[in-house]
Amino acid sequence: MNTYEPYKRWKHARNRSENPNICLNSAHTRKDKVAVYLVFQPQGLMTSTWLTLEHLNRKGYSTLLVSNSALTPEDKARALPLCWQIMQRPNFGYDFGGYQDGVIAVMESSHTIQQMLILNDSIWFPLQRQCDFLDRIETSDAGFVGAFQLEPTRDRSKMQGKKRPFMGSFFWHFKQPVLLNPVFMAFWRNYKATSSKYATIRRGERRFTHHLLDAGIVGEAMYSRLEFDRWIKKIRGPDVRQALERLCTADAALSTQRTALLARYQLDEAWETEAKYLAFLITKSQNIIATAPLYMVGDLKLPFLKKSGDEANLLALQELNVFFTNHPELIDTCVLDEIRQVLHRRSNKQPSANQSYSPEEPDANNAMMPNEK
Repeated sequence: MNTYEPYKRWKHARNRSENPNICLNSAHTRKDKVAVYLVFQPQGLMTSTWLTLEHLNRKGYSTLLVSNSALTPEDKARALPLCWQIMQRPNFGYDFGGYQDGVIAVMESSHTIQQMLILNDSIWFPLQRQCDFLDRIETSDAGFVGAFQLEPTRDRSKMQGKKRPFMGSFFWHFKQPVLLNPVFMAFWRNYKATSSKYATIRRGERRFTHHLLDAGIVGEAMYSRLEFDRWIKKIRGPDVRQALERLCTADAALSTQRTALLARYQLDEAWETEAKYLAFLITKSQNIIATAPLYMVGDLKLPFLKKSGDEANLLALQELNVFFTNHPELIDTCVLDEIRQVLHRRSNKQPSANQSYSPEEPDANNAMMPNEK
């Protein structure tokens, strides 16, 4: 890669401004809020993608739809009324390669931008049509907001290098002062797109968050594992038992420990302490969305879900399928249908732990990355 990717990047950058696969909707006047929405759906755009595009349009965003695969004429015709521009590009660089092209295209336009949203189709968003998540983000005092913060360690004394928290790259929001800060565009102009997944995580997801924070830009995460940690520490008695029962884990040893601990449940401090410690172990093995889905969706009203095919996330989707069946008002039917389709396809196919990995939690066990973007 070190041999041929510099040439590949040079050739791609040279052709970026002459990309013939950019379709401009001349009927749309670009607004001061722009969304760069990246998708990789070679088999055609999914129903939930239209839900996302419609939601962005309702919330006042001019959307640049960046597709890392060719769109069918039908999909392009349907998407154009919901978009400001549509960009088709080679599938090079995963989501960050598409982000780079999209951000540069937006920032080189002549209009002033007040807010920018960057997201990709590795999540279902929103879960409900009447969703106020973007409204809440826009009222944040932070210049840089991430939907979800990944925390590779709970040990606050070891926060250097790769152990520092970072925002998941599937959903970011920026206000004008950040967009006008030279460090923002410096990152995107200097970013070296790569076909290496590990290098994309290091150069992209991790480094971008740290690049902004190190420049003194204030960042905020709408959700993180910290909420769960604070909650589990303060609950008592039967609530601890229920919390432990509702967690998901793909780790056989942890699952066995939980079964044994629940079997000898008793209302005393020793059992409670042991149960809380086990809850911390379970939520350490994968990101909190996969390990505590009922808490995140039911209690914290999480407005998005990961589409990742790793075993832990599939277990979470199984639990959520039951939850949403009992609470259909909390999810759009098209999202629930797609969750069920994923579970049906995987019901007789066990995902391989070494097939890929999660871009949000590189230290997690048994994780897989969604389709390349």
